[in-house]
Amino acid sequence: MQIRFRVESLDGLAADIQSTVLAAVIYAFDVPLKKGGEYSVQAGDGIKGIRATWHFQSDTEGNSPKVIIKRWKDEAWQAQNPGDPLTRCKVAFDAFFHMKKSLKERRGYDNFDVTQPSCRVENTRMAACLVGMGHPVIGWHWTDMGAAWHFDQTAATDAHLIHDEHLISKVPDCDVAYVKGAIFGHEAMLRELHDPKEFRVEHKGRIATIGKHIPQGKLDSLERIFYRK
Repeated sequence: MQIRFRVESLDGLAADIQSTVLAAVIYAFDVPLKKGGEYSVQAGDGIKGIRATWHFQSDTEGNSPKVIIKRWKDEAWQAQNPGDPLTRCKVAFDAFFHMKKSLKERRGYDNFDVTQPSCRVENTRMAACLVGMGHPVIGWHWTDMGAAWHFDQTAATDAHLIHDEHLISKVPDCDVAYVKGAIFGHEAMLRELHDPKEFRVEHKGRIATIGKHIPQGKLDSLERIFYRK
């Protein structure tokens, strides 16, 4: 593993991350999640819906979550380092959310058929990875399966790499592996959150962890105690 960031203490910035996008990026840079406690899902006072927190190992030897977060939020640093894999990840995520919004609102990109030879991609996350790698969208159109995004043919090599299921294990330190790891890792994390294993519930200063598959009788008893006046 190539270490791109120096190791720093996490004091003052815990290794608990509530942004799933940032968590996916940090994980893509080989910072391990805590085994057996990768994330917790919270609900309760002042929380709309549920809130997930991802827990990383704070004693990791390698890339520092603190530095990753700092540079993720530093537009000046990104402008000075456009070819850094972290900058590429940021560009890819910005593109992905812009693409999703454009598709939802049916605007934001020119909806036209591309007449020139092109590299066609029908997966929006994959298309966002290509944008992150420096390939601009040259057009798109609707298909029965959704949107098809078109790129110049020079994007074909990166598109082939992104298609490779074993890309990250084959060439873990190439830029496209970091970008794919972050973008598709984000998708996997969201999928995991749709079926959480447990909830960390907060109410009036009380905290309890409720397992998803706890028997209903025990759950009712716990809730009566937990929410007692």
